[in-house]
Amino acid sequence: MSLKKVLLSSLLVFSFSCNQDKPTIVKPVTGHVDEKIIFKLKIENLSKADSLKLSNGKTESVKTSKGLLTIFNKENPVFILGKNDTGNGLEALAEDGDTTKLEAYLKDKVSNVTSINTLKAGESTEVSFSASNGSKLSFFSMFAESNDLFYSFDDKGIELFDKDGEPIKGDLTDKVMLWDAGTEENQEPGLGIDQAPRQTAPNTGKTQSKSIEMVKDTFSYPKTSEVLKVTLTNDDVHDEKK
Repeated sequence: MSLKKVLLSSLLVFSFSCNQDKPTIVKPVTGHVDEKIIFKLKIENLSKADSLKLSNGKTESVKTSKGLLTIFNKENPVFILGKNDTGNGLEALAEDGDTTKLEAYLKDKVSNVTSINTLKAGESTEVSFSASNGSKLSFFSMFAESNDLFYSFDDKGIELFDKDGEPIKGDLTDKVMLWDAGTEENQEPGLGIDQAPRQTAPNTGKTQSKSIEMVKDTFSYPKTSEVLKVTLTNDDVHDEKK
């Protein structure tokens, strides 16, 4: 092929490339370390009037206390499975629904700590927060008819971004568990005289010093999924344009 033909062919290819109507769209990278995504965590109390069955033949719905939501990046700042409570405020939350001490502690440890409302049967609450890639989510709320039980995810929390840096969303109910703080001896839920609704003063039950575990005593508790529904959404709009 002559040099003239080669030059003409190259010119035509260049001209065709420059006159495309639809430029290539590059999808932005979601979850960049400096990029904040807005999430919403919705917590619903699904319990019924007969969710908690008492030994005296009566029944009750389940109430959860005022709680806290926190975002962290490394180790869970509130509890570690198999370890004793560290005395930073979880005991007061799990025994009395008092978040004051734990909230003050967390504000010095994490970038985001938010209050969660008390929830009676049929009530719900929604908490908004921002987080970037590498962030983990957890929340803590007392099972009110108990001595020291609380609802939360496990001690690893929930990774808010997947391995590709995409923010997650969906139903997280199956990740929620009922935990025993190990700080006070358990009594029958709904009847114990040292439980918050019936005790004469905060922190009046028999003190224990046991490791934090999933509740495993001789009493009966409703399934977590029959009490709470927890759903996570986000405002991610990084969809490739058509």
